[in-house]
Amino acid sequence: MMACLATLLFACKDGKEGEKPYFSIETEFLTQSFGSEAGEKYVTVKTDQTFTATSSEAWCTTEVLGNRKTENLKIKVGAQDATGSRTAVVTVACQGFPAIDISITQNGAAVKGDPITISGPVEKIILLEANEAQTAATFTWTEGSIEHTSTDIVTYVFSMDIAGRNFSTATQGETITGFTRSFTVSELNSLILSQWQVTPGEEVSIEAQVVLTVRNDGFVDSETAVTQFTAVTFAYPPSPLYLAGSANPESNPVLLTEGIPPGSLYSWEGFLNVGIFKFLTDPDNDLPSLNKGADNNTLVERTEASQPDDCFEVTRAGLHAIAINKQQLQIQIERRFYHTSEHAYMVGLAVPTGWLLNDPPASCVLTWNDGLFVYEGTLSAPAGANSADWQDSFKIILSQDWGGYTLGPDQVNGPLVSGKILPRMGEADGDWKWKVRPEDVGNYRITVDMSSLWITFEKLP
Repeated sequence: MMACLATLLFACKDGKEGEKPYFSIETEFLTQSFGSEAGEKYVTVKTDQTFTATSSEAWCTTEVLGNRKTENLKIKVGAQDATGSRTAVVTVACQGFPAIDISITQNGAAVKGDPITISGPVEKIILLEANEAQTAATFTWTEGSIEHTSTDIVTYVFSMDIAGRNFSTATQGETITGFTRSFTVSELNSLILSQWQVTPGEEVSIEAQVVLTVRNDGFVDSETAVTQFTAVTFAYPPSPLYLAGSANPESNPVLLTEGIPPGSLYSWEGFLNVGIFKFLTDPDNDLPSLNKGADNNTLVERTEASQPDDCFEVTRAGLHAIAINKQQLQIQIERRFYHTSEHAYMVGLAVPTGWLLNDPPASCVLTWNDGLFVYEGTLSAPAGANSADWQDSFKIILSQDWGGYTLGPDQVNGPLVSGKILPRMGEADGDWKWKVRPEDVGNYRITVDMSSLWITFEKLP
């Protein structure tokens, strides 16, 4: 009898007889954040049992307030003098239940220093090709004077421009982690030549700036530092690259446009026939060459006749744009617009062709020339002011096939106004034409730019 009574009293030590013990902490209390200063917060532990609370770090202490039902756990932190944030874990335990962890974060102390400054290279740098791998300039800057804590968003953005331009033609801002930015001779020389088209060998004054920005809860503040230096650039020898192969409509390999520095970036835009192509460094020799690599975006250098002669393939003729990074052996081929020949045809009752697409007069057969089709001839309006839509109008067809691509205006009965061209396949998307009104009649030079799909009307005397 006495043994049973003792067991009952132990089981009911912290609760009432017949009630089930409980122990929990609401989710909102499981994460606690403190500023850098010393402080304390209270957490409600829901339980009818005794519990303990221990901290993983000495700077964070706990106290159980057993005489309360709410806010019965006090968490206290000391002042944080360092700039970085710190964390701790408070573990709350109750016998017979899983322990519960509370995450504690304390912000670092606010930083406030002197106004930001930046220093650069010596006053004058002479860039030499023989030293292109060496460091030409190193810029360093200080942390700045804007007060901020470890939870603020702090950025340093570096840029350069020709001195005196107030950074209106500056390089794209670089967000830098840390307090320094270096350039090799090759990087700085290429940047000056390509960004501002400086003549090689010319001395140029350049400003470098760093902008500190601090953001926190809608607050934004910034400060800027600028330094100036001069540089003398050098010229790279040209390193030409040519497009060759059956896809090239020209009789000789076509020279690509070379970027700066030479030997690195190349571009080309023009008409390609159905066929294959690769790239040569000498238009009169098949080797060395740049050929198709593992896919349509990679290149491989071919220096021996025994190596594979894989080429890029054009399956549909048309306007293409090509960009090459020779150093990285990468290529981008963009099919701008397809058409099936190097000719286009003016058709309609407003031009001499009429609707005789299979036997057009020579003046209405337009020949591709450096991305352009040009028509010089008459536009007429024989039906007069009350003509139907299909009368006194014209459109441009890119093949002698009524079901092929057609170029027309962006509206029905488009006026003779320079503007955007809409390509359509046959008449499936609408048979829109340019309308010639009696007051429009005359001689014209009409230029069609296939790269931008733009038409220009010029009425001739």
